[in-house]
Amino acid sequence: MQNNKFDLVLMDVHLPGINGTEATAEIRKFDTSTPIVALTAISLNENREMLLSFGMDDVVTKPFAPEHFYNVISSYVK
Repeated sequence: MQNNKFDLVLMDVHLPGINGTEATAEIRKFDTSTPIVALTAISLNENREMLLSFGMDDVVTKPFAPEHFYNVISSYVK
């Protein structure tokens, strides 16, 4: 991320070694503009605000409807 430009980051919340919230917080230290969309199987109602507080722009819960997923992604990538 520090050496390349990306249109969007799809961030799995449960990454091995470092979780997605920690990874997002680290990215936000040097990049505040690239959209980060969380992908997670956790309950959205309980954790959406927590995930957004780490700098994620949006949250998509798994399993997801493809149309909803594409709508979220297209809202950030023009």
